[in-house]
Amino acid sequence: MMMMDQESSSPLNRHEQDDVDIGDDEDETDAASAPKPVTFDTFEQVLSAVGSFGAYHWAFIIVMQFSIVMWCGNFVFMPYATYMPTVECHVNGSVVVHDHRNATFFCELYSGGHCTNVTWEAPFRTIIEQWGLLCDLDYVPELINTIQMVGTLVALFFTGVLSDKFGRKRVFTVCFVVLMVACYLGTLAPDWQTLAASRFVVGGLISATFVVNFVWSMEMTGQDNNFVMNLAGLWHFGYISTALIGYLTRDWQLYLLILDAIGLPLLFFYTCFVESPRWLIQKGRLEKAAKQLTRMSQRNQSACNRVLITSDSLSAIPQERDGKRHGLLTLLSSRRLLLYTFLLSLITFATASASYAFVFQVSLLSGSPFVKLAMYGAFRIYIPFVLYYADRKLDWFGRREMIYIPMLIVCLCYTMATMSEVLTGSSNMIAMMAGAVCCNCLWTGIGQYQMELFPTRLRSTSSSVVLMFDPLASVFMPQLVYAERYYHPAPVMEVALVTFIALVAAYTMLPETKGRPLPDTLDDVAELGYERAMRPWKRLRRLLCDTGNDTELLANMEADVEPIDGAM
Repeated sequence: MMMMDQESSSPLNRHEQDDVDIGDDEDETDAASAPKPVTFDTFEQVLSAVGSFGAYHWAFIIVMQFSIVMWCGNFVFMPYATYMPTVECHVNGSVVVHDHRNATFFCELYSGGHCTNVTWEAPFRTIIEQWGLLCDLDYVPELINTIQMVGTLVALFFTGVLSDKFGRKRVFTVCFVVLMVACYLGTLAPDWQTLAASRFVVGGLISATFVVNFVWSMEMTGQDNNFVMNLAGLWHFGYISTALIGYLTRDWQLYLLILDAIGLPLLFFYTCFVESPRWLIQKGRLEKAAKQLTRMSQRNQSACNRVLITSDSLSAIPQERDGKRHGLLTLLSSRRLLLYTFLLSLITFATASASYAFVFQVSLLSGSPFVKLAMYGAFRIYIPFVLYYADRKLDWFGRREMIYIPMLIVCLCYTMATMSEVLTGSSNMIAMMAGAVCCNCLWTGIGQYQMELFPTRLRSTSSSVVLMFDPLASVFMPQLVYAERYYHPAPVMEVALVTFIALVAAYTMLPETKGRPLPDTLDDVAELGYERAMRPWKRLRRLLCDTGNDTELLANMEADVEPIDGAM
């Protein structure tokens, strides 16, 4: 009886044991799949864990491309809106055409009200036709161009500092909203003065939002892929799209409305992206950085889903020393950072001069402005692929070569354009466009250096300071375009000269940063190749300051020479 009980109970015991074993296996599986805490020593390790380039980054690139259409469209708005139409004054059965040969006679008729009928012919309804900006008001288009770029100077000065202080996402969102509102108000402008005020705000926030967006995107990308994110920020797609929008709308007010309609849904998409974790870590907000990194890993579906990221995981990443202030004064007080800022500012000024010399003269060159700008964008399409191949496949092609090789080409192109202006008196459009296209390579190199030469808590400030020389060039360029009426080669001659100076500076002083992660602290910046940048200055100092010691050095050398036996 007892044996029966034991035998009958044994299967039950076995089933219970199996249930226990299965339960243990499930617990072991759950334990194996559960996120495990881990500690990171560098931010590059964090990005490798969450996915340094995945679905999250591709989504950001797609949204960025539509943003570029809005930025680029507003950037080239003034060349479109100020395209000089063919104006005919009909008086007493004859027609007087407005051009430089009979401008005085035409203005006497036009301003005196003697024209019985005035006809305007242009591929785009411009503000010149809207408000009659001829004769006594012919300075207004260049003035609005200048006002727009002065706004860029003001906005860049503040947004860079604010972005380093309050975060990339917050500052970008506020500036993007103001940009769209100002763009819309410009379409309602009753006079050119109101439009100028609108362009002051819009012009400032085009560059401001682009810079903050660029820093934001680069800081979320790992060392091996941030160059791809840099290439994604180029404007070739924007120029082609802008030319198409201008051709289809053919009216400056409708053109601005379309740009605003493109930007409106982008605001929602940008709210879906997280704040820069790299910036959060350097600000000491480790807990929020951990949450943002977890969200990135989930969207990338990376292996980090099996890793638990907490504030303790990020505590070992180097941060700036407590109590150390960061801002514009820090950027200017460091000799190393000041030299880097000077070099990049000079290169930026030269590159912007070459770009604006072409863009601002589009309305003066023969042919449709839409076709020329579409060609300008189309000729730039291949550049990202060439740069990507060179960066990945050519060991000798570093960041320095990305600057001085295209700068040499730009200098040669505008030298040819200058010779054409002087010898033939006509614009060499092919040479100017070739030089402007090569500026795309330069903008890529400038952007990469901005990220790789400055620490996280100064990155947005330094980028803004450097890019302030872009509007400085554009403020200067319209005046040269205006001066072209008195000396035709002035714009291209200035570009040829300044690009040559920048070429010499870039070749002799720029350090190489290829293969290095983005620096997070000032100590990281100290590890860069500073000696190469200082070498020309040291040579100049020795040349100027050490010549007085030649006599003393020669005397010491003679005193050390022992007499030879048998001499005398």
